[in-house]
Amino acid sequence: MLDEIGNRREARDLHRGADVIHRVETARAERAAHAMGWDIVAVVPGELRIEATDTTLLFGFKDDIVIRIAPAGQGSRVDVRSLSRVGKSDLGVNAKRIRKYLRQLAAG
Repeated sequence: MLDEIGNRREARDLHRGADVIHRVETARAERAAHAMGWDIVAVVPGELRIEATDTTLLFGFKDDIVIRIAPAGQGSRVDVRSLSRVGKSDLGVNAKRIRKYLRQLAAG
């Protein structure tokens, strides 16, 4: 009985520790998004999701960005999507934006 209770406590403590790690990761991801100059539209800590927009320099188009953080082993996996609202081709702008963001996140 004591072993079962101890195991439940340990599992609960590990789950709480994972929650703290993911909240910290969400905060880091949000700081990196701010550092990119993006307008943060929503931060949903319970879903580990951040939504933002970026405005292109040349034409002032708005592009949407969604950052999702998922548990992965001892850390987190960050999934970033960037999508242009206007046009058929972005000329690689979204891919460049994602790579730059991931570098910013890694540095911060």
